[in-house]
This record gives sequence, C-alpha cells and structure tokens, in this order.
Amino acid sequence: MKVLGYSDIVSNITGYIAGIINSFIWNKQWTFRSPDTWIGSALRFGGVFGICYAMQLGLLLYLNGHLSIDPYYNQVIAMLFYTAINFLMNKYFTFKEQKG
Repeated sequence: MKVLGYSDIVSNITGYIAGIINSFIWNKQWTFRSPDTWIGSALRFGGVFGICYAMQLGLLLYLNGHLSIDPYYNQVIAMLFYTAINFLMNKYFTFKEQKG
C-alpha cells in the first residue's frame, strides 16, 4: 500500500486475492492432496469461499447487534466459525475424494 501508493481498498482486495490463491494452492496440493482438475477445484473453492464469507459476515453482524461485548471478540468468534465451516466444506465438497 505504501510502496506502490495503492488505496486501502485496493490493497485490501489485493491481499484477499493473494490469500485466496495461496490457500487454494496449499489446500489442493498439501492439505487435501486433491487429484481433481485445477479448474474444477478452483471453481468449487471460490464458491465455498463466497458462501463461508457470507455466513461469517452474517454471524458477525448478528453478534454485533445482539451481544454487548467488544466487537473485537465477535470478530474472533466469526473468524473461528469461518475457519471451521470453510475447512469442512473444502474437505467434503471442494476437494472430496473422487469415486471410481
């Protein structure tokens, strides 16, 4: 952001894209060792990310509206929720072992 003079929004989007690509590659190659095609896996991975992110954001907004604790803690709760749900969806959908 500072070196290239990008705005905080462009920097945030760039960081998320880099993180998603990194996560996809490591999950496909190492965590789940998926033999499926790169394109098929990438499309499912993107869909799962979108669903999990929307669920995480919904939970965060709900918690912020209904809990009287510091919103920072709600962010941590939502992040833990996202991590667990994302892992399960990637394991049982995105990178599930192909039969036959």
